Amino acid sequence: MARTLDQRIAETETRLSRLRAERTGEARRLDTRRKILAGAVVLSAAGRDPAWGERLRALLDSALTSDRDRALFGLGPVSQ
Repeated sequence: MARTLDQRIAETETRLSRLRAERTGEARRLDTRRKILAGAVVLSAAGRDPAWGERLRALLDSALTSDRDRALFGLGPVSQ
């Protein structure tokens, strides 16, 4: 049975949507991997250099607003 032009267009659009979603997922995966690796490097440096550790703690203290996130770094709850 021959496919109509409309069917072929619909199939192509479906395939294109799937490929775009896969590309977006790959970009997100790579972004997450970069963040994990950068975080590991920064935390390692902070562990070796007390001055850098204090600077990092100050940066985290000023940037993190969620009590749950702050707790991961041993920071107290956000002042209210």
